[in-house]
Amino acid sequence: RLTFKRLILTKNGFRNLNVYFKDLSIDTHHGYSLLFNPAKSYIRGNLVSGYSEIDLMTDCFVSLFRIMPHNNDALKVCLNLTTHISYHYVIINSLLRIIKQPRLPWWPQIELLYPRAAELRAMFTDTSNKATQGYVVHTPLRMISLSLKSKEVQSKFNKSEEMPAYRHLLLCIVKLIHADPMLWLS
Repeated sequence: RLTFKRLILTKNGFRNLNVYFKDLSIDTHHGYSLLFNPAKSYIRGNLVSGYSEIDLMTDCFVSLFRIMPHNNDALKVCLNLTTHISYHYVIINSLLRIIKQPRLPWWPQIELLYPRAAELRAMFTDTSNKATQGYVVHTPLRMISLSLKSKEVQSKFNKSEEMPAYRHLLLCIVKLIHADPMLWLS
């Protein structure tokens, strides 16, 4: 019977540990390619009641950041403005978790992501534009009722089911700004 101490102390044990680490890196890469591939989105519905894919992706992103902080592949996917809004939720929720959770001494600091401030600000601007799109600001009610809108424009505003999602994402971004303002200023 081999124990963990015997694996480390024996010559064959080092080889066994290397095999485990190699398998772990292969599994990590496979999980990353499955979860963070915008061309083939993983969003499929709830996995387990109360635990969604966004939670799974957030856990994976936080783990990837803690294990390999300089691997920016998942970060690039999540910060891309053309990807699905779920990836934006993942990056914002992950950054909030990295900032707010008590950290172990060997975990990387959030300061590693300060150079990404411009991309985060671009996401904030894009999200705020999409969240406020369709609002009529300071237009009297009489003017609205007198204006003639085509059926296409009216249907555009009626089918905007993503508006609450963008508003919620905007709220999460504001929470992140409050949690670490330097993340947005660098």
